[in-house]
Amino acid sequence: MNNFRVSELDWLRVILILAVFLHHVLMPFNGDEWHIMNAESSKLLDDVMVYFEQFRLPTLFFIAGVGSVLLLRKVYPSQFLRDKFFRLFIPLLVGVLLVVPPQNYIEDIDQYGSFLQAFPQLTLKFDSNHLWFIEYLVFFSLLQYRFIFF
Repeated sequence: MNNFRVSELDWLRVILILAVFLHHVLMPFNGDEWHIMNAESSKLLDDVMVYFEQFRLPTLFFIAGVGSVLLLRKVYPSQFLRDKFFRLFIPLLVGVLLVVPPQNYIEDIDQYGSFLQAFPQLTLKFDSNHLWFIEYLVFFSLLQYRFIFF
């Protein structure tokens, strides 16, 4: 089987993930409604962020798609699904059960008593919140598998 790798896409992914990190760090200062906000905001910062939003996520989805195609060239369909299960679905499930409930609790803290009391309710929501990108990758991987092999 072919063992082809495109290092340029790896570097582009690293740069774009850094851009996603910076985007989230700068959100309190751009004037959009965010989980936490600074008292003062910057219109210039907002304009720059909106400009980069146009192609950052579509490019990340493109890179994920290219990675899936390259993976499907070198592994069997069952291995592809197993890889996506362990690399995407398990981290998504752990995040939905352990990372998202505290985020949702803190965001709406006035609606709940203690975190321990709210945890079962928040966990049973199965809300992906900021993990939506991984959720979409799982969905698209299943679609890709479905349409290619059946």
